[in-house]
Amino acid sequence: MSDKSISLAVILGDGVGHDVLPVATEVIRAAAGAEGVAVEPEVYDYGALHYLEHGTPLPEDV
Repeated sequence: MSDKSISLAVILGDGVGHDVLPVATEVIRAAAGAEGVAVEPEVYDYGALHYLEHGTPLPEDV
């Protein structure tokens, strides 16, 4: 494995994001891996559901 890596913030949001972004993340990981770069995704489930549960679309520390 390469010593090169990047962090990738993935915000699922609303609508098709929950279906599309996991697949897109794997495409990014595969493309980066072909170049010797590891991708470390961090998934954040923010959007309308987060708002309904917490009263805000994003946490205060964002």
